[in-house]
Amino acid sequence: MTRLYQHMQADRDRLSNEVAALRTLAMQLRIRNDAVSEAESHQAQAARLWLEAAQAQARAADALRRGITAQDDALGQFLVPGPLNDE
Repeated sequence: MTRLYQHMQADRDRLSNEVAALRTLAMQLRIRNDAVSEAESHQAQAARLWLEAAQAQARAADALRRGITAQDDALGQFLVPGPLNDE
């Protein structure tokens, strides 16, 4: 009976150690999962900011084109000679 008790106690100790190891692993996986979720959130935010920057750049380029066109039109009014009256 003592031998059976010792064997059961050894099994209990082994299982207890395995449970502790699994709990540690579960905790590490939760921490990793939280870190992955946070990283994905930061990545999504960075993508949104990149898109906003690209849209702002496109608006700035469009405004610059409109400004250059307006400047060309204004300069064209001064450079195009009007009708000449030789009379």
